[in-house]
Amino acid sequence: MEKQLRPQQRIIPARSVPGNTHSAEHRGMNIDVYRLIHLAENVAAEEMAISNLLPQMGDFCWTDELGKITPEFVVQILREEGFERSTSRYPSLSHHIHQIQIADYSFPIILYQGSIIDGMHRLAKAVIENQTAIKVKNLQEIPQEALMQKEP
Repeated sequence: MEKQLRPQQRIIPARSVPGNTHSAEHRGMNIDVYRLIHLAENVAAEEMAISNLLPQMGDFCWTDELGKITPEFVVQILREEGFERSTSRYPSLSHHIHQIQIADYSFPIILYQGSIIDGMHRLAKAVIENQTAIKVKNLQEIPQEALMQKEP
């Protein structure tokens, strides 16, 4: 019998495939975030102060059709304009705005060497909602199985 999914429940693919990739670059490694999420399932989550993660909000880790942007930039627009107005006023940011809106705190942020590998939209949502702490999984290493082959 098939398991019934609640409407808000999300299914995370087992790994990235052409046309549906979720990857992160970190110190020369190209990480398959989908695969990493599954490989980190048994890592214990802990609470971390949002203030410890705020400096990464200024990293140019997102892109829109005009180039690289920071999560901090998108959060500032959302605080000033709200979700609905921001989406219509800044269509190039609509992907990130939507991802922030649907960000699910039940998935902890994944950290490696203090850097966010997965969860920047959740952090942005937490900042907008004035949260003081968020769940994180602090990885000691990136499993070899989560590394993607560099394309020639």
